[in-house]
Amino acid sequence: AGRVLDAIAKEEKEKAEKNRLAEIEAKQKAKDESEAKKKEEEEAAHKKHDKEAAKVKAEEELEEARLQMEVKKKTRLRAIEEAEAVAAKKKAEEEATDAKKIEEEAAAAAQKKAEEEAIAAKQKADDEAAVTATRFRLDRKWFLSQVQAEEEAATAKQKVDEKAAAAKKKVDEEAASARRKVRFPTAESEK
Repeated sequence: AGRVLDAIAKEEKEKAEKNRLAEIEAKQKAKDESEAKKKEEEEAAHKKHDKEAAKVKAEEELEEARLQMEVKKKTRLRAIEEAEAVAAKKKAEEEATDAKKIEEEAAAAAQKKAEEEAIAAKQKADDEAAVTATRFRLDRKWFLSQVQAEEEAATAKQKVDEKAAAAKKKVDEEAASARRKVRFPTAESEK
């Protein structure tokens, strides 16, 4: 009977030990699973964080690229404006040079014409005076006719001078008009 009790006790003891070992193993397994789950969650959190960081970085790079495009666009526009300004300045200078040349040529032509008219008028007056002098040399009215011829010559010269002054005034006005067009090309082109 004692041996049977010992056997039962030993069996109970082994059973208890087995249960204790199974409980330890279950706890260890639960601990391992918990740590694995925790590790997975941490990795998922890291991945999420990395994904968000990558998204932020991509947005920043996109914004940087957009800003660079804006800068390039502004630089290109500035270059175009500068080129147009240079071209406009060059055109204005060329127009001013042309206007000055026209003005000088017109003034020279007017002066030459006035001089030719003055010479012709003087020649005519001299010829008339010579004829008059020959005709009335022996006449008592010769002196008076001489004075009259001189007065006519003076009158003719005055008319020539007036014509020359009028021609010069016209040339000056045309030149001033040309200069205004050159100086304010935008206003003229808008009209």
